[in-house]
Amino acid sequence: MKKFLRMALLGAALVTTFSAQAEDVYVKLAVGQSAYKDIDYGTFNQTGYLLGLGMAIDKNWDVEIGYAGLGKNTKSLNSVSQTYDVNVFYAAGIGKFEATEAITLYGKLGVGINRVESSEVSPVFSITGKETFTKVLYGVGASYNFTKEIAGVIDYTAYSSDVHFLSAGVRYGF
Repeated sequence: MKKFLRMALLGAALVTTFSAQAEDVYVKLAVGQSAYKDIDYGTFNQTGYLLGLGMAIDKNWDVEIGYAGLGKNTKSLNSVSQTYDVNVFYAAGIGKFEATEAITLYGKLGVGINRVESSEVSPVFSITGKETFTKVLYGVGASYNFTKEIAGVIDYTAYSSDVHFLSAGVRYGF
């Protein structure tokens, strides 16, 4: 996980350095509630965070890349304990609609590389595993411009059919 996070931060720092000259580049930081659904154990809910880097192509379209750490959670059933840790790298296109001068509504469609680390432990056995899979992501959201550079964002994203994230945060435009 630490190596995964370091790589995400390094990538964001490099992209920020190279795109600092471009207009309409932004950084987004958000926290929220993630949900990962498991057939046997139900839904795992955890606090997650998102770090994104985006660029406006024009008034109606953005592109964004980022990392979402969707938390680590454990549930028990009888004497068996199941733990999930979910992380996502993503790239998405964002279509925007300016509802008012301050409020913008948006939808996004892209691809997410989901990484799930899991473990199942009982008094008799212990199983650990890592799975990485690529899925289409989709989402909707709204932003409120406090100033020209700073906006508050509320966002719902489904990174796959069983990985969801509802978040609120801030976007800072350069």
